[in-house]
Amino acid sequence: AAKDAVAVLLTTKPSGKADGWSPRSVKAGKATEACASGPSLCAVLVLRATVRQYGNIPDADFVALVDKPCPPQLKVSLVENDIIPKEMDFGDKKRSKLFGDYLLMRKYYIFTLTEYDKVLLLDTDTIVVGSLRHLFVNKASCGNALSSTDADERDRCWPETDDVCQAQPVALAQQTVGTPILTAFFLAYPSQETWDSLSNELYRVCGGGAICNKRRIYALGWLANHTTPPPSGARFGLNAYNVTTYKPHAWAMRKAQTGRRRFRIGASPWEGMGAGFTDQGFAEHFFALQNKNLYSVSHRTCKLKYVHFNMPPKPWFCPGKHCQKHAAYRESDEVDLRWGGHKCAQDWWWQYVLHRKSFASPPQSCAAKCLYALDQKQAGRASFTDATMANFTPKCKDWDERWPPLDASLRPPDAHRA
Repeated sequence: AAKDAVAVLLTTKPSGKADGWSPRSVKAGKATEACASGPSLCAVLVLRATVRQYGNIPDADFVALVDKPCPPQLKVSLVENDIIPKEMDFGDKKRSKLFGDYLLMRKYYIFTLTEYDKVLLLDTDTIVVGSLRHLFVNKASCGNALSSTDADERDRCWPETDDVCQAQPVALAQQTVGTPILTAFFLAYPSQETWDSLSNELYRVCGGGAICNKRRIYALGWLANHTTPPPSGARFGLNAYNVTTYKPHAWAMRKAQTGRRRFRIGASPWEGMGAGFTDQGFAEHFFALQNKNLYSVSHRTCKLKYVHFNMPPKPWFCPGKHCQKHAAYRESDEVDLRWGGHKCAQDWWWQYVLHRKSFASPPQSCAAKCLYALDQKQAGRASFTDATMANFTPKCKDWDERWPPLDASLRPPDAHRA
């Protein structure tokens, strides 16, 4: 039987084009250093530990997508921690240049991993807090629940938006009020056909002299979606991409519901929200609008047992000078920047402390370097916290095993869904 995998992108080569993004953990001029991934490597170790302990997918591999060639100090760090390094080889010069130009687009390399039946891509700034098995037992099909045969795993996922799934799905992804496709949690069904099609389309709209920055991606995805007006003064040559033929993506998470606060359809959080990232805007264009082979889910229709530390600064940078430069991302959040910018940042450190003894740190390796740095940060907090965090109470409700039943009204037919 084909195996499954969980994967992360651990690249340090910055984008070759000015797409508005660079690796947060890599300083200018240091991208080629052996341990340029810095503390992000330790974030991967923590994620791997939580997948192993809570994910309920013991037979799945854990894969790190790394640059080619992978430095020995990084490779030994991964291998000794039961992580398979996959050097990204994009093949011909055309594709190598294309994906070299766009750091975030390298996430889609997971479609080349055809030795696996299903691959769940998670961002490095996530941890798993419960079972993922319902995502791996069966493949998704449009309009149907995604679940397993176990009583406690049934009815775990229903599609959120139907109109983007009219063919056999090649991917499952979460939508939020900030983005129609969140690539921080992205389940792919690898195939060479999908990889070739995606690469060709990416080259058509973003290759050559084109630059797929936020403005161009906006035109391909959100503007084509007709949910928001174009940015002031934008010029895209829309007819060249035939975007006027698209029908609007019924973005359920932005529709008002009784008792829930949602963005108005005409309210655009584009400039300040994650959908502005090139990989997510392109995903909206390619999977949802063009091919309609996306199984779209949300927290209200699917039990997505993970926490995403998407508020800066990241936990592994704190405490320190980097943290003190930030204020709370949202005024309503109570944030202690000694732990990180996310309101649940202490949960990440709790998992670090819980699994610290299981992390391998070969001498002179990148793991040894980042673990030493994080040990120092944790030791520095001894004056105001239990160093072992033995009595710690999780901050995020996602750890609650008593999941409420999924809202029956969200199952087809559903007035909130297209």
